[in-house]
Amino acid sequence: MARIFSQEELKQIGKPQTCGKTDSQVRGLEHLLRTGVCGDELGKSLEESMYDFPEEIVLDYLQTPLAARGSFIEYAKQRALSGDIKAYEPFLTKTPTEEEFMQCIDTEFHGSLDEYQKFGVAYMLAAKHLLLGDECGLGKTVELCSALSRLKKRGRLQGFVVCVESDAAEQWQREIVRFSGLNAVVIDSCNATLRKLFNGDLFTEEELANIDGIIIKHSLLAQKYAVTYLEKLHELFDFNVCVLDESSVVKSMKTNSFVNAQALVHDVEYVFLLNATAFELVIEDLYAQFVLLSPDIFKNKTWVEDRFCKIRLEKVWVKGGKQKTKRVIVSYVNTDLFRSRVKYFYLARTRQELGFVRNNVCSCELFEKTKEMNHGIKTCGGRWAEVLNCPSLCDWNSAYLTPDIAPLTDKRTFNLPMDAEHMPKLKGLYDLIERKWQAGVRHIVIYCYHTETQDIICSDLVKRFGHLGVAPAILSGQTRAQDRQELVDAFNKGEVNVLITNICKSLNLSIGELCIFYSVVTNPSRLLQIASRINRDTSAKVREYVVMAYHGEELANILNAYKRSENKKKLLGDYADASTDILAVCKAEAMK
Repeated sequence: MARIFSQEELKQIGKPQTCGKTDSQVRGLEHLLRTGVCGDELGKSLEESMYDFPEEIVLDYLQTPLAARGSFIEYAKQRALSGDIKAYEPFLTKTPTEEEFMQCIDTEFHGSLDEYQKFGVAYMLAAKHLLLGDECGLGKTVELCSALSRLKKRGRLQGFVVCVESDAAEQWQREIVRFSGLNAVVIDSCNATLRKLFNGDLFTEEELANIDGIIIKHSLLAQKYAVTYLEKLHELFDFNVCVLDESSVVKSMKTNSFVNAQALVHDVEYVFLLNATAFELVIEDLYAQFVLLSPDIFKNKTWVEDRFCKIRLEKVWVKGGKQKTKRVIVSYVNTDLFRSRVKYFYLARTRQELGFVRNNVCSCELFEKTKEMNHGIKTCGGRWAEVLNCPSLCDWNSAYLTPDIAPLTDKRTFNLPMDAEHMPKLKGLYDLIERKWQAGVRHIVIYCYHTETQDIICSDLVKRFGHLGVAPAILSGQTRAQDRQELVDAFNKGEVNVLITNICKSLNLSIGELCIFYSVVTNPSRLLQIASRINRDTSAKVREYVVMAYHGEELANILNAYKRSENKKKLLGDYADASTDILAVCKAEAMK
């Protein structure tokens, strides 16, 4: 079911929403959009020096008629000489040379930006409220650090707060210090730490004065009564920049995370949401993120579903034995109108869109289950996927299984050893690593969900291939924060050449050549996040991905993920990333 609209209604639906943005902001954003996002085109249209000036100066320049515009450098010199840019002292005494000019506009950003990243920084500062959805590995963190350093340089940074996943807090702190030189501290989300902070027991007044910004964790947003804490954070740090990483954490508007996120971004001048996988099948999640940026972009959730979704009505049973009609989203419609409506609040680029080559070599290896495995599947009541990939679940006496799933009787015992002899996929993994090692591949990442299986793989690799120089290590959610970065550095230096992990975010394994999905990933977004651990730049370096799966339900889950990926394409247009490459190969292999 999808509504039919007249041409006039469609024009109104797709009309870009300004929602509080000034005419000057809108004109500047329009100009930036017209220049395109490709580096070469951007470089021809706008001079690099523009990105180091206050955005109001840049926007004033962009509004000047083309015929009378001239060079931006000359325009900036005139503005400086007239006293409009007081921060640039050399302009106020004499006309500087070109070298002096470039020195005085140099920012404190400790790094270099590609042209598309400079565009992203300019767009962030001009838009002020923005969902940045660049593909994983394109440098959203670097863009944000550059934006913070430029606000600091201009004297417009009162303070900032960054809300991230718990595992990523320390890495964010390192990146901010590394690239912007700003002093960011991590605040734990537990009540005891927060009470110490607000009572003045955590930092002295001198230490507080030296803090540029704080990093808090998503777990604080999940707390039921966190609004009071967040209001006190506003009073204590008086920040004017708020960053929410992995903004899909807010989910729907009914969650504690959304309510607390609203309190966090309330009355903040700059609000940046970072989410490389913003467009998902559940439109409600996406709608909630845009509400955080501005409640006026869309009228309400039902309005969004009626205009941009194809809905199917289904009857479902609810508590109490009653039936209820549920609205199920089948696919998206009017997607070009959706993108037009949010264009001042959403910026997303992919490697394909930016013209970078996606040198992804993808393959899928499928395995047949043995008779013993089929017997175990029949007896374990639908839990076979876990049984095949976790050794403790192979034993019915394990505490993981409850009697209603597998009754503990002599007739239903199933104890299959977790080794290469009894598990075809495990043997296939070792054969694959041996082949790749002989072919010269020396930096391998294995995604394996179960920690017990990680231990088995790690010990087997040492026994089988230790004499060849294979040095495996495990990096899981149980790894201590202080040890995590050491393992990442060891892998990037080559001291560890096979890294076994179940972490899909906040790891920079850019030296990686091969990523093996031993555990099946059924979510396209998570698949992309894992694949991006070794795909952290825009170089033409070849990355190889191998998916390993059993025929049956594991393969069916991969095909369902492919369907979800196709739905994302419908909303984003001609969208392609590492996950679409991988899933397309998996589907082709399954159809053979």
